[in-house]
Amino acid sequence: MSIVNTIILKMGLKNKKLFTCAEDKDYTAIRTEEVRQVRLVKKPADVKASEERLSGVRVSIISRDCNPRDRVIFYIHGGGFVTGSPESRIMFTYFLAHKFSYNVIAVDYRLAPECPYPAGVEDCYRVYEILEKRYGAKNIVIMGESAGANLTLVTLLKIRENHLGYPAASFVFSPCVQYTRELPSYRNNAPTEAMVTNLSDEVKSVYVCSTAEKIVNDPFISPCYGDFSGCSPIYLFASTTEVLFDDSKIMFETLKRQRVPVDLYVRKGMVHTWIIIPSIPEAKKDLKLIKELTDKAFQGDAKTSGEVKQLPIEKTAC
Repeated sequence: MSIVNTIILKMGLKNKKLFTCAEDKDYTAIRTEEVRQVRLVKKPADVKASEERLSGVRVSIISRDCNPRDRVIFYIHGGGFVTGSPESRIMFTYFLAHKFSYNVIAVDYRLAPECPYPAGVEDCYRVYEILEKRYGAKNIVIMGESAGANLTLVTLLKIRENHLGYPAASFVFSPCVQYTRELPSYRNNAPTEAMVTNLSDEVKSVYVCSTAEKIVNDPFISPCYGDFSGCSPIYLFASTTEVLFDDSKIMFETLKRQRVPVDLYVRKGMVHTWIIIPSIPEAKKDLKLIKELTDKAFQGDAKTSGEVKQLPIEKTAC
């Protein structure tokens, strides 16, 4: 486990707080602070950012003039459905545009508590609908982390429901996929989890606005209960020591049962959604793999083995 990952983990554990009620959290202030923290991220000289509205939804477009214009990465940020934005994820989206050599469209979907479910789901699907018409489904790769990974999976369900074309592939980083069961990793990994505490309580209180299992277990909220039959390849990534690890395992098994092409890549000791922080050495290495998988997907050659794959351990000392 690298020094950078260890520092981020320790800082997160120090500032970790349990959710009690929405009134105790200033979501506007949290969102502002997220953007402030990345204000010094160095943008590659050849990368530019612009804004557009697709079907009324604001998106951030991160691009390079030399990148192909006929294919795109559709990125859905995380933040527990209450925080996060394209601006707070520039360290990742700039990296994708520069190192992956594909332009990125990051959706600024509506957040709870101001706009609870299904606002975010609607926004992500509406943007995909436009992108499918503009680029063609096989020229789109979807990536999402945490709550954004949930919305990636839910977008795939909406695509199936509305008979649109599936993307070339989807990359799902540390998803939250259910909120009614107390899974073992929620307890066992609490001491090694810096980013997520009692997420289920906050999701039900602020995003779903219900504790009724019939509502919370709706597949468009809890995608592990959805039908993904016929879906294009899905690549799951998770840390074995994060709280949401069992969510990834459940989602993997669900997809396998439904004969969806899927792989689950796991790494031990990593912070939640480490992949979107390229300054972490393990993330930098894993992003090389994701780049290879993305290239193959765009070439129509995405392959999976249906296995859980342990990512190689870094030699960097703690």
